[in-house]
Amino acid sequence: MNALTRLAEAKTKRAQIRTVATRLKTFIENFDPNQESRYEIKEHKKKLEDLWSLFDTVQSRIEILENVDPANVDKDVFRK
Repeated sequence: MNALTRLAEAKTKRAQIRTVATRLKTFIENFDPNQESRYEIKEHKKKLEDLWSLFDTVQSRIEILENVDPANVDKDVFRK
């Protein structure tokens, strides 16, 4: 798989993470403690924290792939 394909996949994954994060953000913003349980908000918050970690990893990967000069790359870098 070449660098451009990996970059496209990483950007797609980032978009998917953003979509889920937006849904979670909306849920948290609209949370009504009179109608929903505290357990739900805690679980959504935990999931948002996990998503942030995944987003950070994917974003770092994108930054690496965008700054790679294909002429000077060892193919093993992309096989990780």
